[in-house]
Amino acid sequence: ASTTEGKNLLISSMKELAKRIGGDRAACDTARILRVPNTKNLKYQPARVVELKYQNWKLPDLTEEELRELGPEIYAPEKMPISSETPEEIRMMVSRCPFLKHCEDQASTLSEPEWYAWISNVCGFHRSPRYIHEISRRYPRYSPSETDRKILHALDDSAPITCARIKGYWDCGRVCGVKSPAGLAWQVAAPEVAASPNPFRRKRQKTQGLGIARHTAERVLAGLRRLCKDAD
Repeated sequence: ASTTEGKNLLISSMKELAKRIGGDRAACDTARILRVPNTKNLKYQPARVVELKYQNWKLPDLTEEELRELGPEIYAPEKMPISSETPEEIRMMVSRCPFLKHCEDQASTLSEPEWYAWISNVCGFHRSPRYIHEISRRYPRYSPSETDRKILHALDDSAPITCARIKGYWDCGRVCGVKSPAGLAWQVAAPEVAASPNPFRRKRQKTQGLGIARHTAERVLAGLRRLCKDAD
């Protein structure tokens, strides 16, 4: 699924399937769908290639119609309002970065790489832990202790995940001139300075050159020649 509607359809279907077979309905988010073979698992460094160990080719894939029959009520993640206490720097970054906005809006279905990349870019700001927990709490299997471990790992062992790496799993389609989303907190537009007259310019001074008369220049040069001759 490449769209939010498609992801929510899968979540609805998996919740109904888990209900019918007695599975864990809390583990039905898209992050828990099996990884595609030959893609890379970015949770590890270096990234590991996903291998297919077993597949029952006799069972056909579910069609979209069958998925809609399984989950007629499409899952709709609850959008919780952002606290008014959100640090100003983070508010500024989110308003400028589509990826950070995506992480806020889709916090309930974020993949682990997206979640950690988001944390790594906001955890260095004042009062960010409270904000990170507030957004991460939207995830169905939110764990305060796991979230704290991610924050500490991002602070102690890694720099903010770069835009180049983020685009490997979520491409914003922009070039913002920063190495990572965290840089947007300090990116400011160049101030517009209105041209004003030079207060030190003489009234009759020319725009180019020294602006002195020819005979004055000749007298200055003659004086310099005399000084050089006396020095010899």
